[in-house]
Amino acid sequence: MFGLEMYQGYDLDVFYWIEPVSFMGEDYNLLTASVDHDIDRMVVYCALRKPVPPNYAIIGFGQGHEEYLAELRNSLRHAGTVRLVPDHAANLQTIRQVLEYLDGRRRDFALRLRLFGTEFQQKVWRELLKIPYGVTISYGDIAYAVGNRKGARAVGMANNRNPVSLIVPCHRVIGKNGKLVGYGGGLDIKEKLLSLEKMNAEISVTCTG
Repeated sequence: MFGLEMYQGYDLDVFYWIEPVSFMGEDYNLLTASVDHDIDRMVVYCALRKPVPPNYAIIGFGQGHEEYLAELRNSLRHAGTVRLVPDHAANLQTIRQVLEYLDGRRRDFALRLRLFGTEFQQKVWRELLKIPYGVTISYGDIAYAVGNRKGARAVGMANNRNPVSLIVPCHRVIGKNGKLVGYGGGLDIKEKLLSLEKMNAEISVTCTG
């Protein structure tokens, strides 16, 4: 079961990792972060990014880059003060499931989330979780669902602030005219993610039809 909890205003130790991955023939970095929660962990950040230039590296392989860490801190600004701690083991389950997704072997994530954001952002993110694999809807559709019919642009901003893209699928939201607009990781990644899901969804229909 996919669990989701929302909190604000806490100081946290955040355990992060940067993992090089290959997706559709190109190299990317997978950024993940989690926090302790009783006996398990909750994901607070997950993003796929193009590798930054080598001059951004500060500690070494897997240890972080200034640009990535600045983005991570910004995404957690509603959490209060955070202390970033590099830890591969803390994010291993997230990394495994995302790799399975990128390989086309997973459609749904079995991860608990702890998300930080404004009340409106949280409403939008909850709606994103309802979008099925391989399906796209418009920003206007999400705006209508959260009770703000003219808030398509605000929905786009909330999508941009989504700290767990891939898992909370903001890439499945497109312009009302069908154009691929607005994705924090870059439109090329959004296009690839949608192509992956469309291909797998079509294969499923063919096999079961």
